[in-house]
Amino acid sequence: MTRAQSDMKRAYSDVSGVLQEWGPASNDSRSRRYGGLCHAVPVMIRTCGLCQAVAFLYSKAMQSSGDEKLLEHIAGIAGVDRSKLDQWVAGLPTSEYMLNTLRILDAMVFYKRFAVSVLKAEAADADEGAADHASGAA
Repeated sequence: MTRAQSDMKRAYSDVSGVLQEWGPASNDSRSRRYGGLCHAVPVMIRTCGLCQAVAFLYSKAMQSSGDEKLLEHIAGIAGVDRSKLDQWVAGLPTSEYMLNTLRILDAMVFYKRFAVSVLKAEAADADEGAADHASGAA
């Protein structure tokens, strides 16, 4: 199985789990937030870096189950425990940081696609996640 196939399988399983647990984005604010973050987080990673994107999710995880769930899923992509994700990212040597940033971005493409097709989240739901980030609320 290729890495892309593995990423696709993991993303489908993770996003389907969100649907099973919370229902579609149209019916649940947690699913809507999660789906919006699946759109917004890759942009955050590209503009601010993986460290700041992870720190942003950590800062919001206490208030939002959607942020917490996406942190779990990103930790799964990285192959680290969710409780140690922030320390893992912060401690990576530069070359590994760059490689893992690309690795997570590659996988997030599938999360974004399944957020739309499985959760029925819309790209506009990303505004909810991006608005907090753009305003500097963290």
